[in-house]
Amino acid sequence: MDKRLIRAGLIACLVILSMIAVGSSAYGDDAAFGALACLGGTLCILPIIWIVIAIALAVWVYRDAESRGESGVLWLIICALLGIIGFIIWLLVRPKEKKPESGQKTV
Repeated sequence: MDKRLIRAGLIACLVILSMIAVGSSAYGDDAAFGALACLGGTLCILPIIWIVIAIALAVWVYRDAESRGESGVLWLIICALLGIIGFIIWLLVRPKEKKPESGQKTV
């Protein structure tokens, strides 16, 4: 597994645990309010996670499109605008075979 991916996951876990610790300790005796504060803080991270996933999908589609001889920039824009729907469209319409790299012999 990629070390950057593991590092990003660990950082995300630390941020969430920190938010839970702050939320539960900030309100003392009122545990329900502290729990709601934790939930609210965690829900604030979800749009950020969604944006990171959308960017990662768009970059993957760009690289995949370029490797298959398609316009990577066009598909990057489509995926950036449509998100997961653009990704699904790419999976449905992409060419089956990759374009051979320069220097490789085709058989």
